Amino acid sequence: MRLIFSENDEKRHAYRPHDGAMSHEWTLTTCFEHFGATRSRRHFGGSAISNDGATVVVAMWEDEMVRLDDGRVVYQSQFGPALRGKSGRINLQWISHLKWAVAHCHGLIRVVVLTAQDPQANPRVLKSCHPDDTLIMQIIRLDTKTGVFEAHTV
Repeated sequence: MRLIFSENDEKRHAYRPHDGAMSHEWTLTTCFEHFGATRSRRHFGGSAISNDGATVVVAMWEDEMVRLDDGRVVYQSQFGPALRGKSGRINLQWISHLKWAVAHCHGLIRVVVLTAQDPQANPRVLKSCHPDDTLIMQIIRLDTKTGVFEAHTV
């Protein structure tokens, strides 16, 4: 399910990253390491869990995030895992990381923001990425078969 907003709905604003994150050249690897997690390079993973299990980091497409008038950010994934390869292991890893967040971290996740070269494409090509220290989100809905989920800032 995706939130639908009309053009007249003033409560919807595009997500805008904070300037501090943009002043650094980031790679996916350094974004995940910023939060103390190591992503799987073998499976081109878009999620990771820190070694102590206390932090789950998830890559999210910037255009799938909406900032509400009250400052909260809402994320609704459209396609399941943000980063996909040819391996089904990506979906399983993504889903297991999200399930871990729900079961062991009260659904809380840290966010790596992805910008697509073409937001209309599927699959997408990554243009840039950065960790957002201001976003701590909580998973409020998860489809454990597809990996599609919804999260809100806390």
